[in-house]
Amino acid sequence: KQDIFFINSDRLRFLKRTEQYSKKFDVSVIAYCLMPNHFHLILKQEGETSLGHFLRHLLVSYAMYINKKYERVGPIFQGRFKAKLITDDSYMMQLVRYIHQNPKELIGSKTDLLFYEWSSYPNYLGLKKDFVKTDFVLKYFSKKDPASDFKKFCEAGMTEKVERSNLSRSRPGLEHL
Repeated sequence: KQDIFFINSDRLRFLKRTEQYSKKFDVSVIAYCLMPNHFHLILKQEGETSLGHFLRHLLVSYAMYINKKYERVGPIFQGRFKAKLITDDSYMMQLVRYIHQNPKELIGSKTDLLFYEWSSYPNYLGLKKDFVKTDFVLKYFSKKDPASDFKKFCEAGMTEKVERSNLSRSRPGLEHL
């Protein structure tokens, strides 16, 4: 319940390490959101290395950085990370929307989600290019303007149902953290 990101350079460092370790351990980052005291990731294991191995390296690296920078000792993260296996596309889409709506309380519910720079939301709208694999999600939207369709979907209420007919395939290897 304490902050894990103190200033923007901490967030940048976490994202840089996320990118480095995702390449090293063959993990695709589907979505992310960094909040002051926690983070969300949707990851897809592409190779043989487990997602746990990727996360262990990421979290230990970040904790060492924070402890050295702020002259701290001890753990920065409370307990083991929580992971949920994503078993179908409908669940994945709800999680992607949930993750991108997470900062609404910080930025104000009437403010556009684009004003929160510490999520992968701008990637999905084509406004930012980095290590996030947006094609994995955007293929479920119109070919003509998937970014606009994604924006409408993401900004819709969480109670809105995702049509299962379009999202029926299983997604083994995906996890929400």
